[in-house]
Parts: sequence; C-alpha cells; structure tokens
Amino acid sequence: MNRLVQGDVGCGKTIVAVMMSLLMVKAGFQVAVMVPTEVLAGQHFSSFKEYLMKYGVNIELLTGSLKKKDRDDILYRLINNRINIIIGTHSLISDNVLFSHLGLVIIDEQHRFGVNQRIKLIDKYKDVDSMFLSATPIPRTLGLTLFKDLDMSSIKTMPDGRKPVVTKVIDQNRLKALFKSIENHLSTGEQAYIVVPLVNENEDYNYIDIKTCEGMVNEYLPDVSYEIVHGRMKARDKEIALASFKNGKVKILISTTVIEVGINVPNATMMIILNSDRFGLATLHQLRGRVGRGSLESYCMLVTNNPENERLQALEKYSSGFDVSEMDFRLRGPGDYLGEDQSGFAGLEYSDFEQDIKILICAKDDSTLYLPRFISGELKSSEFNKIISKSANELDKIN
Repeated sequence: MNRLVQGDVGCGKTIVAVMMSLLMVKAGFQVAVMVPTEVLAGQHFSSFKEYLMKYGVNIELLTGSLKKKDRDDILYRLINNRINIIIGTHSLISDNVLFSHLGLVIIDEQHRFGVNQRIKLIDKYKDVDSMFLSATPIPRTLGLTLFKDLDMSSIKTMPDGRKPVVTKVIDQNRLKALFKSIENHLSTGEQAYIVVPLVNENEDYNYIDIKTCEGMVNEYLPDVSYEIVHGRMKARDKEIALASFKNGKVKILISTTVIEVGINVPNATMMIILNSDRFGLATLHQLRGRVGRGSLESYCMLVTNNPENERLQALEKYSSGFDVSEMDFRLRGPGDYLGEDQSGFAGLEYSDFEQDIKILICAKDDSTLYLPRFISGELKSSEFNKIISKSANELDKIN
C-alpha cells in the first residue's frame, strides 16, 4: 500500500490510522507513526493508547527530548518485538531505530516532511506499507496521485455540528477595527489565537514579530490576559503556556506556527494571522483548522499589506483542504516526480498543468480501467483504440 488519506482538520483521519494500526498489529506486524512535532506526537500517543488499551497493544513514544536511558530501553524493546506501535517525530528516521517486523509506516501532516525524510523511514525494510495523512497535500503529492504512483482516499464529511470557518482577507490598515472585533468576541467568553511569522525582529524582513504583536495587544486590549508560545521556548514553558490557554485562564495565545498542528481548544473561535502572505497555503489552512472545533461560529482573519494576493483570496473562497491543495498545485506546480523538489514546473517538457489537468485525469482513469484488460488480452487492439479515441473526442468537447 502507498496511499494518501486526505481530509480536513478534524474529519477523522486519526481514527483511520488507529484502526489500520490495530489490523496490522493483529496480523503480527509493527507500526511506526511519524509526526512533525512533539506536541502532536504526544497527542497521538494519548489517542492511540485510549483507543487501543483494551486490545493489549504495546505503544511507545519516541522524541528527541527523551533521556538516553529511556530511549535505549525503547530501542531495545522495539528491535525485540516488545513494542507494537511506536509514535515519534523525526527521531524515528535515526539509523539506530530498528524494528523486528515493521509492516506499516503512517506519516501524519506529510506536507511538513521532505521527500528524503519520508523515504528513509519507509525504505528501512522491504515491502513496508505506507499511509500518508494530510488536510492539504503538497503539489508533488497531488501530482503523484495523477500518475497512480500514489493512491488516494478522501474523507469528505465532518463530524455533526461543525460549521465552516468564515475566512476574510483583512488589509493591515484596518488592524484597529479588527482588534475591536476581537474584543467583542472575547467579552462573550470566547478565545483567540494571534499568529506572527517571526520570534524576534529581523531587519531583513518587514514582518511582525512576537514582541511587536505583544505591544499591539497591550495597546488595543489592555485588560485582556494572554500567553506567548514559540519554538525557541523550553518544552516545559511551552506546555504551561498552552495549558493556560486550553484551561481558559488566558483569553489570547500569541504564537508562531508551532500551533499549526496538535492543538485542540473548542472555545477558541478567532484565528488572526498577521503578515499572512508570508505563509504557504497548507500552513494557512492548518492554522485555520485550529478554530471551528466546537459548535460556535468561528473566524479566520488573514491580515496583509496586499489584500489582492491570489493565494489568500483562494483561502477566502475555499474551505476544503483538497480545493486549497488543487489551487496550490496550479499556482506552484507539481515539483519533480523523480527528484526531491516538492513544487515547481520541472520534469515535463510539453505539459501545462493548469490547461492539461483534465487530460491527465482522463489518461489516469483510462489506464486504470482499460490498460490491464488490454495487456491480459481481454480487450482486442481495435476495441482498445476505439475507447481511447472516444476519450480523446470527449476531451476535445470539454476543452
């Protein structure tokens, strides 16, 4: 298996991974689940244990912050088949992480990993199945599905009661009015995220940093409590800040993109992303997925100096992660199928992906439906040629 499971944030990709893992363990195999952050690894570890506890499945967590003694113990039990499922970050691709009988690799938020990082884990052992989970597949991944190098399943429904997040592109000149709107929502007991691109001020970039954002909050919302989270903080300090926000002790969380995955606060209804044009579409969609996780109407405000930005307008228009990915695919190109580039238009000499996408999809469908029958002799050459000619004529009408 080499399959992408695509579905929006909160649609149920994790439970699919849990069920697949249980099937593999019952068949005698080990499972590795790789995620991009320790926060998300810890969340998956808790979820897997909760769901699989009654089945007697041995699950462990492997991250870079583990003490050497604990890490050595896990590695010993892993290679001796005493661990069924191991969940971890990039630590899993280390050469000294060895398995007794690895059968399945699950990579969550696959757009956060490079090509070589994914391959290194999957290629550790022969004939390992792979499953990728993503709300917003990167262009290269979406391109691979066209050529049948990667199968895809989509989860198209959301849990009952979920409402689409209202997304608006906001000119940075309207910040004062935006903070007034935030204040109105906070006064009803709701909470808000404010995301910035930089931890510290950088003279090479004219972007808002944590300290500048903190100044804005103090100026426009002087009586509102807040916490700060970013990647350079100690793990313990980060946990304390996140816990304060989750428990409702503070109203606002000022953060970098470290909250992109693994954070679930149903009471948070507003996501404000400053310098939003600085971020990629996948990241913006993931950040948007931090709100709208409860029954309350939720909002994502994309603040920018360039409100005409095509990518931001696409997010305003599309709520589906798959639609966002298709837009990303058209804007950035599919990358290099035989190399490592995950976007760009290299590799094909005579194809325009925006214009020829219908031809590519038709060719993929025809190859799946008819080529095996032609190779097996079930379809004669004359019949096969008629089918292909019919497809070509239909495409001419569409184009």
